Amino acid sequence: MGEHISVEDFTRTLRDEVTEAEKLLNGLFGGVWQTVSKKIDMGRIVDNMIRLGAGQSFASNPKNKWLEAGPAKVMRLMEASIWDAARVRWKRQRVKRWLRDLRLLRETLLVLVHTWGGLPGRGPEITTLRHCDSWQLIRNVFILDGQVMIVTDRDKMKAIRDNGRKVARFIPDRIGRMVVAYIAWLLPTERVLRQECQLNEPHGEQLEYMWRDGSSSVWETDRLSKKLARVMQAGTGVRLGVGRYRAIAIEMGRRIRGLVIRQLEGKMDDEDEDENVEIDPITGEPVDCGGSWNIVWDLQSTHGTRIARQHYAVHIGFPGKLQPEMIATFKEISKLWHQFLESAEEGKEKKVPKRKQGSQKTDKQQQQQEQQQSTNSPAQMTTSSKRRKTTQEEELAQKKKEMSEKKKKKLEDEMADGLRKLLGPKATWRSDKQAESMRSIMALKADQTAINVLPTGAGKSILFMLPAVMEDTGTSIVVVPFVALMDDLVTRATDMGVDCIRYRSSMNSGREGMPRAARLIVVSADIVSSAEFSGYVDGLSCTGLLQRIFVDECHTVIMDIGYRAKLGELVGLRRFGCPLVLLTATLPVVLEDWFRGEMLAKSAIMVRDRTVKLNCRYEVQQVKPGRDAIEDHTVEVIKQLDQDMTGRQKGVIYCRSKSQCEAIADEIGCGFHHSGMSEQDRYEVRTAWIEGRNTSRWIAATTGLGTGIDIEGIVAVVHMEKPYGLVDFVQQIGRGGRRAGEVVRSVIIHNGQRQREDQHRSFVDDINQAQMEAFPAKRVRM
Repeated sequence: MGEHISVEDFTRTLRDEVTEAEKLLNGLFGGVWQTVSKKIDMGRIVDNMIRLGAGQSFASNPKNKWLEAGPAKVMRLMEASIWDAARVRWKRQRVKRWLRDLRLLRETLLVLVHTWGGLPGRGPEITTLRHCDSWQLIRNVFILDGQVMIVTDRDKMKAIRDNGRKVARFIPDRIGRMVVAYIAWLLPTERVLRQECQLNEPHGEQLEYMWRDGSSSVWETDRLSKKLARVMQAGTGVRLGVGRYRAIAIEMGRRIRGLVIRQLEGKMDDEDEDENVEIDPITGEPVDCGGSWNIVWDLQSTHGTRIARQHYAVHIGFPGKLQPEMIATFKEISKLWHQFLESAEEGKEKKVPKRKQGSQKTDKQQQQQEQQQSTNSPAQMTTSSKRRKTTQEEELAQKKKEMSEKKKKKLEDEMADGLRKLLGPKATWRSDKQAESMRSIMALKADQTAINVLPTGAGKSILFMLPAVMEDTGTSIVVVPFVALMDDLVTRATDMGVDCIRYRSSMNSGREGMPRAARLIVVSADIVSSAEFSGYVDGLSCTGLLQRIFVDECHTVIMDIGYRAKLGELVGLRRFGCPLVLLTATLPVVLEDWFRGEMLAKSAIMVRDRTVKLNCRYEVQQVKPGRDAIEDHTVEVIKQLDQDMTGRQKGVIYCRSKSQCEAIADEIGCGFHHSGMSEQDRYEVRTAWIEGRNTSRWIAATTGLGTGIDIEGIVAVVHMEKPYGLVDFVQQIGRGGRRAGEVVRSVIIHNGQRQREDQHRSFVDDINQAQMEAFPAKRVRM
């Protein structure tokens, strides 16, 4: 560049900028920054690298309540300076001065993050940092093992889609505490002061960005470059903007790793293409790098390895995911850079802690103790020891009992509060068995399983919604068998105030990054074993968010042969090492042992309630065999039931085939719902029926509408021919009478002929069908 810059001037300039930032912070915190800084326990801050949702970060994590994120801390410290208590108003000039100092700190902090995190990237990597999640993208600032980590995208064009290759840079502790204070306290305070004093406020889409001021747009590289140039010119005599600084910093970095470069020179001569770098397909890391950190250094400077020794280099083809091993290496590289910048302070003597005096007993004290011990006889010592041991054991047992009772009381209170959040201030448990099920679920350990059998409409969904509104209960995953059930469940949960999302594969959703971490995640059984979903759940598990997995409507393994084939995939959920909860309304006792064995749940904790619906009136009507006899009689029954319906009451006609479903729908003029339709078509038909937009109150359906759907107003369920099995029947009539005061009529219409036997069916199907055959044979009318 034609200008000389000494290493000493370079490092001293950047150290001086840290001191300047601390001076600004001292003014922003009412002169007590050093005290505030010491109280930030960096190792205690809980964070993870999962997208949590718009506005979320370590500052909003409930486990960091002790941090007291928000404006309160700064307001207390600055109250006398910015608030006129006598006139009950803000001191506007003082407020503006405070905001000006915050802007100066913001500029200084921007330079510090850019220069101290390691070898610098391009300007936009730093100027577009997000301190919290946006609606679409994950934040860039994390707290990992007590240290602030900045994660940026190397690929400028892919950063907006959150699909680029990532680089991690770690900030030294002094600056890390500044970043924590800036995000947790200063930004919220700025927002409050601007609102209260009616000053320019940032627009909503700018709130997640670190570097902006007032209503201005997000700062661009030019602002960073000008500030950095002023700082470097004042300290080194050379004006260095972002581009020139980057070239100098990379050359400085080569001094640290010169030995490594020499080590690899022989290997790099013939490597011009990205494909020549061997990548581990599992971790996504380069292998056979000569035992060095050479590639990682060049990643931090946003260069590739082979051509990084030229002025600008093309990058090598790393995957975008940051693996733990790569993060650990980035951390060590950043640490070397910190040591380089702090080199002038090396050599200072460190105080050696002095050995405490008087910690050993004197000969005289030892002799007196021995004489005292000799006056006690062995018998006396033994008796005394036993008595003392017994007393200690009793006290310990009493303390354990008290702690256990206190813990149970706290859990009961938290569950009651959660129930009121979901259902209103007067909410209570629907049954003792529902409450017992919830207690058993909350008490499960990591390797345990629970089976909960509650009747339809008895509030099974509350069992996985309640933990999602309680404090410190993490994330729950709910696996459901049918797409229609997913939509209904997510809608109900969201309407009740639960933070709930539906997991979709990236192919179906058009998403490239992973979805955020919600308190309740609903996923279809057909994708639980996919590599994409497994990676997502692994991320939740590694960060400690995943607490339990529910398999809803698990009786489907009895009803559906295709679903039964997925048993192995459902059992595979155990690998995540969290409690597994199996929920159903229909698990015949005769099939319980088989079910436990298939689900590897021999020792599962069982809570079972009676599944008979007390608000259901059962009928079986037999017609003479003949062509269209069942269909004709069904039409007559529908007309009779239709006359008794009022308001938004409705009914369902269950059929054994798609063709039968369409035929009866055409006959009575209603919609039909079966698996041969597209997901969108089924949704539209179902929604129109639920909202009463059709001329008919009825819908014809196959078994896909028979599980888990919670719809108000169903007062009639008609079966054309006998259901496939008793489990199917109980589930289908369970769609009716789900609200207080509702009574449902169940009518089975058949011609008395036995179902054709399938010699290839399993004993599970045999038992299920045999129990259903016995029901109409009784020709009951209840």
